[in-house]
Order: sequence, then structure tokens, then C-alpha cells
Amino acid sequence: MFMMTSQTFRMFSILIFSALLVGGIVVGLTSGRFAPPALQASTAIVGGTAPTAIPTIGSTAPTATPTIGTTAPTAIHIVAGFSTRPRLPAGETVLVGKSPFEVRFVNETTSFFPDPRYEWDWGNSGNISTEVNPTHKFRLRDGETTHTFKVVLKATDTNGNSSISSLRVKITK
Repeated sequence: MFMMTSQTFRMFSILIFSALLVGGIVVGLTSGRFAPPALQASTAIVGGTAPTAIPTIGSTAPTATPTIGTTAPTAIHIVAGFSTRPRLPAGETVLVGKSPFEVRFVNETTSFFPDPRYEWDWGNSGNISTEVNPTHKFRLRDGETTHTFKVVLKATDTNGNSSISSLRVKITK
């Protein structure tokens, strides 16, 4: 009897997903393995072998779809995704909190190649983290009553393929 390990299953899942995408079938990405539905993050794959955009995850209609045809990829090697603690409320697209607001980010990136690199940009003047599952404290600047940060996770695999996932975090007094 053939038994599939979780690593083999993950690689098999990515290959099946890639085959469906190349075949012109855009599958609704609702599985937490690619990007959590509650996150509703914008996800784009960057590089010469991938589309420039993937549908927005969540209950709303996609804002962009991959290009299918001669410019379509032959395989998707990495898909960035993450969730947050505290969790994003259902139906919401912006995480809101009072300053100082501490958020733990749980990396849920799927990569065909082992040991991807991560860059978390907090949207505050180039402060970057390379941790896998970082915690970040968002603060208002002097005189501000509200500020919205765009958090961007860029995941890059050992073969040079990259994927980006983002979320807006709004801080109030």
C-alpha cells in the first residue's frame, strides 16, 4: 500500500493546483493551505514564471485574475499567505486596533522548494523583519489620531521565485 507523507501531499497539491491554473481553470482559493479565507489578503506572485496577480481571497469577487495563455506560468512554486492574532473579523479587510497595537503574524506560505526566505515590511519607513512568524507593535506618531499601515509579506524560495501577500492594519487612539 502506498502511503503519502505530508511533504509529498503538499508537493502533489501544488502540482495539481499548477496544472489546473495552466489548464485555464481558476480555482477559488479558499483553502487555508494557500491563503486563509479570513485574512482576505491581496496576493500576487512576482517573477517571470508567474502571473502578476491572483484573485483576492475572501467572500468578495476577485479584483484581478491571472493571465491564461502564452504568458501563463508552467508552475507556481510558492504562494505567500499569513494569518494574524488577533484574528481579522469575518467579512473585514482591515485589521483595526488601538495604539500601541501588537499583532502576531502566523506564516502560512506554501513552497515547492525548501527553506524559503521571508521579508515582512510593516509599512513604516523600511522597517523589515526576516522572521518566519514575527510579532510587531504598531504605534501612532506624535499628533496622529489614526494611521493605516500596509503590511507586506514577500516569500522567496531557493529557486528565486517570489510571492507577495498583504494586509492593511489601521491604528487609532
